[in-house]
Amino acid sequence: MKILKQKRGFTLVETLVAVAILAIAVTGPFFSAEQSLQAAKIAQDKMTGSFLAQEGVEFARVMRDNSYLKYCYSGNSIACNSNSPAYWWNGFTTNTSYSGEYNILRCNTNNTCSVDASSLMSGIGFGTGSIAVCSINDTSCGDLYLTTSGKYTTQNTGTKTNFKRVISATKISDSDLKIDSTVSWMTHGKTYTSTVTGYLTPWY
Repeated sequence: MKILKQKRGFTLVETLVAVAILAIAVTGPFFSAEQSLQAAKIAQDKMTGSFLAQEGVEFARVMRDNSYLKYCYSGNSIACNSNSPAYWWNGFTTNTSYSGEYNILRCNTNNTCSVDASSLMSGIGFGTGSIAVCSINDTSCGDLYLTTSGKYTTQNTGTKTNFKRVISATKISDSDLKIDSTVSWMTHGKTYTSTVTGYLTPWY
């Protein structure tokens, strides 16, 4: 006479525990991969933001140089003669000597300015499309768009990015200006900023 042995299977609790352990083992690597992708995106945006902020300072420096070249090498002997070497600098920093095409001090902590480095070749200064004073109620001032050629512009001619850039100028002395270029953006629901500060002095 044969005695049949009853085979015992897994209970429901044991099955649930096994599934839970498997889920934890699989979720861990996926979570780590997601965290790595987020960290890479944050690092990429921080690098882009710092470059865009540096570009804002360089933009102001080009404005200074362009003002010097325009008023010192355009037949205007008054601007750069030995008796008034700061004449062109006053035109760059104030609105009394010239038409106000430059007047970088219009960009200040109360009224920041947006800058569009992509239009440098078509002119630089107020009224050329390269720089504009932000109005208090204009929350979109400084928004940057990425064109198909890979340039960042304030003109709505490309894909809107998360980046916003504004610059401001502070008069330290009659021959010194401080330029602050600030870029802000949002990544994964958190706001980041990058500010680069530069100093401008006249060519004399």
